[in-house]
Amino acid sequence: MSASEDPRSKPQKRGNDEIASSEDEFDSDDEREPSEEQEVWLDKVGSALGVVAHGAVTSKQGARMYRVPQDNIDALDPKKKGTKLEQMFDGTDQVSDKTSFEGKREKQILRWLATVLFGKYSTGVEIQCYFDGTDIWVSSNTNDVNSAISGYLPQGGDVFAKLGLAKSGGKAKSRGERHAKKLGASADAARYPEQAAIVTALKAGRIKVPPTAYDFDLHAERRIGLAVGSLNAARLGGVKRPCMVCAYALGLDTDKTRSGPLWTSAAARGGKTIDEVLQHAEENGIKTFITRDRLTKKLTTDHDTDSESEGEIEEQPEVAMVTKKPRGKN
Repeated sequence: MSASEDPRSKPQKRGNDEIASSEDEFDSDDEREPSEEQEVWLDKVGSALGVVAHGAVTSKQGARMYRVPQDNIDALDPKKKGTKLEQMFDGTDQVSDKTSFEGKREKQILRWLATVLFGKYSTGVEIQCYFDGTDIWVSSNTNDVNSAISGYLPQGGDVFAKLGLAKSGGKAKSRGERHAKKLGASADAARYPEQAAIVTALKAGRIKVPPTAYDFDLHAERRIGLAVGSLNAARLGGVKRPCMVCAYALGLDTDKTRSGPLWTSAAARGGKTIDEVLQHAEENGIKTFITRDRLTKKLTTDHDTDSESEGEIEEQPEVAMVTKKPRGKN
């Protein structure tokens, strides 16, 4: 799947930040139970691909889809101890409590940068950063925030100086503080040799923001991919793990990417269909990964794995996707 496939070539509409498609059944911003039409659509997809719907959906975000074991789905019970997410991921290898960035140092420092910028521009929904070997690309999910970032970060000026990050201090109390301190401490010298080129780019202000404005909130990774071309997953770092659609659309190494849920809103799909993404996931054994927050101890998709969250987890609609066993195998 090529990153050069521009979703703007698909039929589009303004309103609810969505692209018009045959799967746009969500025409109100109010959270509610799936309508009769939505149930028919979900049943159709479910019968073909093993999708089981749970909870309400919203027009803005659609629903979240997770690929989890069939046994866990069959055992879902609101009377049981634990949240629905806990039950869905119970006993799986799909929960990340912590991770080592050994061998992933470029991604690590880019995530620090993404976290710091997200603290200033949280209305951008997500921040992703990518190093192309010369420049650092920065993007959110929205046009307005991308314009703001472009005006804020100095072109040709020291990014460390602009951000004004402390190089030392007391113990960090949150994920944001911890990443800010680590990034600030890199201003004098890279913490790891693999990060030296990125530190040099930050000092030289070699920052680029994808220039294209979209009629919908296309995900940050997709914006960068369309501007750069093919992406190297090892040089992409953001606040959240790439969703299943982004991993599919950008051809990322999903074993290393450990992609998150599939969002059903047209804006999140960016011209892709749910059917093709799920078919690709089924054929390639792609599962949904989720983070256990080190501070709250809860499961969350609000950030990738390794550190504390700054806020409470907001409950979202969930859709569980069955991970089917291959025919003829036990």
